[in-house]
Amino acid sequence: MKNDSSEQISDFLKTITDEMAFSEARNGTDKELRFHIEEQVDVAMSYGIPEKTAVAEALKRMGNAKDLGVSLNKIHQPKLDLIMPLLAILLSAVGIWNLSGSRWVGMQMAWIMIGTILIAAIYFLPIRSFKNLTASLYGVSALGLLISYFSGVVENGQPYLVIAGLNIKMVDLAGVLFALGFPALDSRIKLSQAFSKNWLSVWRVGLFLMPMAYFSYNGFVWPGLLFFISGLCYLGMSGISTLSFVGTGLLGCGMLATRFAESVVSIQDLNRAIVENAHTDFALKSMQQAMLAEVVAASLLAVMAMYGIKSSFSIKDSNLRTLALVGICVMTVQIFASVLANLGLLPMIAAGINIPFISYGGSGIVANFLIIGVLVACLKRKSLSEAA
Repeated sequence: MKNDSSEQISDFLKTITDEMAFSEARNGTDKELRFHIEEQVDVAMSYGIPEKTAVAEALKRMGNAKDLGVSLNKIHQPKLDLIMPLLAILLSAVGIWNLSGSRWVGMQMAWIMIGTILIAAIYFLPIRSFKNLTASLYGVSALGLLISYFSGVVENGQPYLVIAGLNIKMVDLAGVLFALGFPALDSRIKLSQAFSKNWLSVWRVGLFLMPMAYFSYNGFVWPGLLFFISGLCYLGMSGISTLSFVGTGLLGCGMLATRFAESVVSIQDLNRAIVENAHTDFALKSMQQAMLAEVVAASLLAVMAMYGIKSSFSIKDSNLRTLALVGICVMTVQIFASVLANLGLLPMIAAGINIPFISYGGSGIVANFLIIGVLVACLKRKSLSEAA
């Protein structure tokens, strides 16, 4: 296409994008509209129409640039989805009520405040910073585990990372960080074109198996299960070959299988495993004397899982949609496993299954608020077909 025609199209598109207040929507809108205009021009020229005339006709069919920009501005506004944060706050309030009068309530409120700030910080990040943040979670998790191993605190065989006097159970947090970091990092690697298609699959499988090997070797079954399920969810959605997908799944399953049986508390022994303190992973069970609270908590958890899955599918950008679905997948597994275990319908993992926002613990609170933050940031951009 000649420079004059290209400049004419660029000027037309600039008039449109200048009307759009949401800067992140401009690049994707420019690319999409340019593709449609150039496609129309190519079709017209194939019938012998001069390029200049074809461009003029294509732009005329698009309509008035300023009016089109105003219309697109109304569509492509950042969406603040308050439902997921509101559900998280309501569940946290139930958890605080359950802990009332205990020595843990103050610390739980502090963790909830940190989680709320985390959601806000993630929401207001520009798209590039958001993508860099999520991609870095894989390395942050590995580094955190390394630091906690050499200079942290070990309690009951679980490494804790000490930051400013706060003990964070790094293993539980790592399951979520790896789960969110894996798809984000993989999408960045794909865009960099640093690997051929075959080597990309090898790299992908390696990124998946390294955390699985760590969790299995150390007997950390619950975070291993979370990452295993989220990893398979991502690998299945990202178009990896069926053979590689199945093989990766079998390898990961084999790693966990050697540790799973010895880490399960049987349903028959469930009541004997429950302690009276409401801060444990049996917090839902401890509410049975206040049946309404238990019903409200279980209902809010179910709504969170269903709404999160439904809203994630509304995101147009494939990378953001996948990241949101992986995050809500991790949350949903926690929700249903913890609720069913508390009701005595599933055996409990010996290390416990965190009840999102209700069980006491900084690592669980931070991890689950991080998931909400990532989901809200993805939903903010759900109308964009391509996030910059």
